Amino acid sequence: MKLSKSGSLTIITFLCLLFIPISFAFNTSDSKYPLRHIFTNLEFISSEELFNDNHKKLIIDVRSKFEFEILHIKDAINIPISNMSFIPSLTSITDKDFRPIIFYCNGVDCLKSSHAAIKARTHDFLNVKVYDGGVHDWAKTYPKHSVLLGEFMTSRDELISDSLFFKHNLSPRNFMKEIGINTWILDIRDPFQRDIKILENTTYAHSIDKLNSLLSRAKNEKVKLLIYDAVGRQVRWVQYLLEKEGFDNYYFLEGGVKNFVHERDLRMIEE
Repeated sequence: MKLSKSGSLTIITFLCLLFIPISFAFNTSDSKYPLRHIFTNLEFISSEELFNDNHKKLIIDVRSKFEFEILHIKDAINIPISNMSFIPSLTSITDKDFRPIIFYCNGVDCLKSSHAAIKARTHDFLNVKVYDGGVHDWAKTYPKHSVLLGEFMTSRDELISDSLFFKHNLSPRNFMKEIGINTWILDIRDPFQRDIKILENTTYAHSIDKLNSLLSRAKNEKVKLLIYDAVGRQVRWVQYLLEKEGFDNYYFLEGGVKNFVHERDLRMIEE
């Protein structure tokens, strides 16, 4: 719910909200949710708490449109935190919908939902919480309340296993060794994440339509696909498209560009 101008937070109250830990935020002994130790001013909820009376909650997915279209929580609304229109979009919705706001993203180490909650608070949205279990934990726990590639799931078995995902992950060194003839390199980072360029002859593809088009061509030409993102999370959603189309000759850059740069810098120091 958004306060009117007359009811806006004072500067003192706002600073307290941002920097003073609140008792209901989390149990510090719970190491399963590391971000709760950092964002002690925010209120976090569990999968069970979100599931109970979830129709009474306004669930906001703050990931990219692409990630949302692959997998999302039933009845969630997609407002990417990276969009300039994040607050205007949130305002437009909450002007008519007064339910408590729940932000979520990819999981326990994903910062987007916490950043969304802080950003919302700075714009006077008070009744906000964070579901830090993320969409993958939700889908494993409540598959019938999850939407995968536009269809309601019926079983958690529809999710790609960790073993299959890691099977297609390569270290930066081994990823580079796979570059050769009849190989396509795809960068699926969002435009705002492309401040660092690591490889030449790369095709950018951050939308599901662009990816589907490229995958159709790649399948016909029987090429090997090398795919990377910012930190190794978004590629997990691309894998659903790859497996759906029957691809097997594809690899992801383990840890994304962040890990690539880290290993490159370590090698430079050693040399």
